[in-house]
Amino acid sequence: MANPILNPSFELDPALVNWVINGGGGEVSRSASFAYDGTYALRMINLTPAYSHHSLVSNLFTVDASKLYRSQVFHLTEDIAGGDPTRVKYYCFIRWYDFNIDYVGTTSIVQFERNPSFDTWYRYETNFIQPPATAYYAEVWVRMADDGATGNYGFADLISLEEMTDDDETGNRITGNVNTLVEVADARITGQILRRVIWSTTPTSLFEAEEDRTCGQQPATRVLAFHDGFPDNPIPGPGGALKYIDITDRLISNGTIYREMTKGIGRPPSLIVSDVALTLDNSDGYFSEREEDSLFYGLDYVGWDWNRRIEMWAGFNYANVSEVVRKAKFSIRKIQVDNDTGKATIYLRDGVANAYETRVGTPSDVTVDGLGRQLGESRPLE
Repeated sequence: MANPILNPSFELDPALVNWVINGGGGEVSRSASFAYDGTYALRMINLTPAYSHHSLVSNLFTVDASKLYRSQVFHLTEDIAGGDPTRVKYYCFIRWYDFNIDYVGTTSIVQFERNPSFDTWYRYETNFIQPPATAYYAEVWVRMADDGATGNYGFADLISLEEMTDDDETGNRITGNVNTLVEVADARITGQILRRVIWSTTPTSLFEAEEDRTCGQQPATRVLAFHDGFPDNPIPGPGGALKYIDITDRLISNGTIYREMTKGIGRPPSLIVSDVALTLDNSDGYFSEREEDSLFYGLDYVGWDWNRRIEMWAGFNYANVSEVVRKAKFSIRKIQVDNDTGKATIYLRDGVANAYETRVGTPSDVTVDGLGRQLGESRPLE
């Protein structure tokens, strides 16, 4: 299916043909200052804190309610007045109508996203868009706002909607700079769509600002299994590592990570991480070591070794990337498989605690003070 948006890159004349300005008047225009595709792009200036009065609406087009669609749009924030580029927000959505052109629903393509830097194009993509059952027509709306009234400009370009093919809808993993989670009602595909990941050893200023804004909560989580016996991963991981497998999309739940201060008589205190248990989807036997397709088939995985471990990372999702920091390194104590529920539980032991007990034993006078944060809270433990 060809893109039904008739002027997706704003190249056609006269300016903004096949689009309708909904509020904003002369504040919404075609501009050659920046363009992702071709010569022109949509520009909105004098943005207000609210989304009202700054909208552009595409031509009306037909859709098939039985099909799945993907959509994309590119946004750029122009540095006119300086300050914080994330104060400019973007909102792009599809409005659905029935055969009589009565409104039946809305699906967001971009919802309140903020570009992390000025004068750079960021791509936003949404897959597996399912129109409402009664939908027959649709149109795309583009809105922008500036919640700090900074005076900076917003741009949009190359807006598209296309029907997905069977090849797009099959398989169990998709990677790309796209939205974070996918679930489809007919179960053709479920799982996590991975953004490009920045494995930070030192958090960036954007990370720290987001951490302060969210009071330490870090919603982006990654769980990685490392072993020298794994095949090379085509996507380099932390520190360029290749002998790892990302098992985040199988994670059902995880225990809380606490930092604890262990003290022994005559020894300095040592900061360790509490034991953690991961519950994972094992409906296909992926964590059952006797299965040939198992993650650990034919491998020695129990016990501490720097080359066989589990790492947990947490951080934030930005426009098209995730930035995460390592929370802890663990050894595997044991794996418990429940065939009735199709779940596996991996019991983990912190590497620092393991080294401490291996070298000095576990004294009877050890005291434990709860000093830690939960996974997804604040600074990394290194």
